[in-house]
Amino acid sequence: MKHVVTSDARDVTVAAGDIVELHLMERSSSGSTWFTDRIGDGLVWTNLRYLPSNNPLPGGGAERIMTLRAKRAGSWPVSLRLRPGRHATVNEYELLVKVT
Repeated sequence: MKHVVTSDARDVTVAAGDIVELHLMERSSSGSTWFTDRIGDGLVWTNLRYLPSNNPLPGGGAERIMTLRAKRAGSWPVSLRLRPGRHATVNEYELLVKVT
């Protein structure tokens, strides 16, 4: 089993059973957080963590770490949006996970 960590990739190729870990910057003091729009059927969301910044000052960034497991072959999209609330979008992240 392989463990792939990414923060900026748009395409990742893994085998069934492999783990894909996304590291995305988030500034929770601004009220923004990452929401999932879509996770392909061949992927399973296994974990979500928040890693606070070592910067104690207001506005210090943090990391949102999302872990997915590839469960079957195919090309599976992951679509996330950074939003200050449910109706506005600040940033988007799109990833295609190709499972062999």
